Amino acid sequence: MKTKIDCIISGLMLCLLCSCVNAQFITQIIDGSGDGAGNGLLTPQSLAVDDNGNVFVGGLFDNFFKITPNGVISEFWDSTDAGNENAIRGNFFLLAGSAGSLYVAAVNSSNVIKIEADGTYTELIDGDGDGLGNRLLFASSIAVLADGTAYVSGFLSHNVFRIGVDGTINEVLDFAGDGTGNNFFNNAHAIVADELGNVYVSAQGTDNAFKIAADGTVTEIINSSGDGEGNILESATGIAVDAVGNVYVAGGNSNNVFRIATDGTITQIIDSTGDGRGNILIAILDIAVDANSNVYVLGNGSQNVFKITPEGTITQIIDSSGDGEAGSLISPQKVRVDSLDNVFVVATLSNNVFKIGLSAATYDAGVLTVPVMALGDSYYQLELNISNEQPIEFQLASATAISNPNTVSMSRFAGDTLTIPQLVAGSLRYRVELRLTNSDPVTLQLSSVEELQ
Repeated sequence: MKTKIDCIISGLMLCLLCSCVNAQFITQIIDGSGDGAGNGLLTPQSLAVDDNGNVFVGGLFDNFFKITPNGVISEFWDSTDAGNENAIRGNFFLLAGSAGSLYVAAVNSSNVIKIEADGTYTELIDGDGDGLGNRLLFASSIAVLADGTAYVSGFLSHNVFRIGVDGTINEVLDFAGDGTGNNFFNNAHAIVADELGNVYVSAQGTDNAFKIAADGTVTEIINSSGDGEGNILESATGIAVDAVGNVYVAGGNSNNVFRIATDGTITQIIDSTGDGRGNILIAILDIAVDANSNVYVLGNGSQNVFKITPEGTITQIIDSSGDGEAGSLISPQKVRVDSLDNVFVVATLSNNVFKIGLSAATYDAGVLTVPVMALGDSYYQLELNISNEQPIEFQLASATAISNPNTVSMSRFAGDTLTIPQLVAGSLRYRVELRLTNSDPVTLQLSSVEELQ
């Protein structure tokens, strides 16, 4: 049975002769042409996003592009430039630093460099590791603490090094794992740090993950038994930690992700069935988490990315069709999320990066624009004009049916309430609820507003 607002919107669409459009919230932000000035992007697999929303992507021949939030593409650094020829070979992992800098972990040259905004670079560690016989082979990942201390993982050397702000290098984890003789560490895949200075690293070869505490204590936090209830962890790949300390570990071969709560409780949050609606998840390479503890899971074999909310809702947010237009998604490698919850995915064989934009509503000059509102199985774009200031009320000005919104977060109308999870007004963001108070004309009254951090 249709609700009143459903009928009203349908009628309004007929009156306005609105046609069905495809809301493009998935955007290809760079492709194989690179900057369009002769500097191409070939088989990229490394990706980073900084605090200002700039995206960095690295190509096969160790050239890096920067894409600004408004879409300007420039070549940030190129290994073929004079003075850079011997810096790195085979970039595999990128991490955005402060003041426009970029950390690069390279697998073929087994080293890590830090590139400053002006293009100069410093090598932080090379294949000699700590210089005491503990080598770094196939540098696979890097994490940097707030004070500048860096941690680097070696995939083939089965270890992790700590690089102090003074340049001192110490091996803090090796094949022995936690040293008990039972929990070994083999093929370090990814490393991440929390705000307290704890570091977490996944081991692909031993199907486990470890925590390196700020004081250097090493603890195995998950092993091949997974949650201990039959859901195993095989080939631990992606790892992430949220703002409250929950750790997430992906099984590349077991096609699942586990959440490890701060009390040690382990829960499987997604498996090979994906969203349970036919969109499967195969060969997880990477995961990311946003400020609200939403988890993003990249399936290389299934060529897609899923979003998992803290409540457990699973949504496929991109698949092999990419943006549904010119850009397909073939062999995705890395997924990242920025401070505004925009999601970015780099794909090696399609030579591109996609941005999956947040469908935040906006308010400006008396007009409230809702880019995507879900109403049952249908989606609409809305514009509402402010019609009263005390109490605050809006009247529906236009409604346009849209298909395939492909959006991370959308507004929803249920019962008599329009819930807008994120509304952008100037530099501030809010969660807003509007209640239907009149059906002819459609009028909604502000019922609650919460500022988002």
